Amino acid sequence: MSRKGFTREQPQKSAPKENRTFKLKGGLGLFLALALLPWSGSNAIAAKGTIKASKGICANRTCRFLVGEEELHVVLRGVELADIGGSCVAERRLYLFTDRFLRALLEAPKSIELSEIGEEKVFRYPLFNLEVLARPARVLIDGKDLAKTLSDAGFAVSSEFAAAMEKQAGGVWCGPLQKEAR
Repeated sequence: MSRKGFTREQPQKSAPKENRTFKLKGGLGLFLALALLPWSGSNAIAAKGTIKASKGICANRTCRFLVGEEELHVVLRGVELADIGGSCVAERRLYLFTDRFLRALLEAPKSIELSEIGEEKVFRYPLFNLEVLARPARVLIDGKDLAKTLSDAGFAVSSEFAAAMEKQAGGVWCGPLQKEAR
């Protein structure tokens, strides 16, 4: 009986090894793993992103997400949104940040650090270990129009999120969002 018990435990010990090899199979595995995990500001996953925005239509940008010791490169294909002040919102089919992430930023504006590097500005969010490098015009947007714009673009915008945006008429950070599963 005890030997059978040991033989049953051995497959369980090999299961984590299979998971580890799956994580090392490239960007797709990490991409799916990130997409399935909500961003709640916890320290379970440390994410660093660097976003560079260009003039006019947002050009292709590369975000680097560090998951543990592994690095995942995600190319974000920008779309033109000149009618909302030229801010960049990535295509909804790509994995990005959830509205919960933005709400947390709005609730803790004092955690945002701002510094200038030539014509560009760096926005740091120490709470989430995130750094965004972008021109101010590509980052700030009038909060009154943001909720409607995201809804028209196909994002799931909650009433809670829309209400938070209404209070940020002076300008909010408009980063890429993740389309929530319906």
